[in-house]
Amino acid sequence: MKDVDLKICFGKLLGEVYRLQQHVGMDVEEGVIDNLLDGNEEVIDEILSTSLLTSAQISHVADVLTPFIDDSSKLESLDGYYQLKNKLDEGGVDDYTTMRVFQYFLRSSSFTEVIEKICTGYSPVGFKNLLKSSDSK
Repeated sequence: MKDVDLKICFGKLLGEVYRLQQHVGMDVEEGVIDNLLDGNEEVIDEILSTSLLTSAQISHVADVLTPFIDDSSKLESLDGYYQLKNKLDEGGVDDYTTMRVFQYFLRSSSFTEVIEKICTGYSPVGFKNLLKSSDSK
C-alpha cells in the first residue's frame, strides 16, 4: 500500500469518526466530513497538519526551555511566555503549538517547573489556563 493510499484510508476513517461525533451532537462541519470520505487529500493534509506535533517542534521547545532547567538563576528571572516568544517563533513554533507542546510536557512530567513559572507569569490567558486543564486530568 502506498503512502497516498494509506493517507486516504486514514482520511476516510477520520471522516467516519467525525460523522459519529456529529451524530452525538458535536459540532463537525458536514463539508469536512464529505471531503474526508471522498478522500480529498488537501483536507486530509490540513487536518493532519493542524493536529500533529512534530518531533522538530517538540525538540525546539525543549531546546528553548532547557537553559532554565540547567540554570536556576535563569529560571528565577523568567517573567513569562513573552520572554521566550521570539526564540520559539524563530523555530517556527507559534503560540498554539507551544501550548500543545507544554501540555505534552506536563502530561509526561517534563519541564514542569519551567512551564509552571511561564504559565503563572506574564503570559497570555491560554497559557495560564494550561495549569488548570492539566490539574483536572
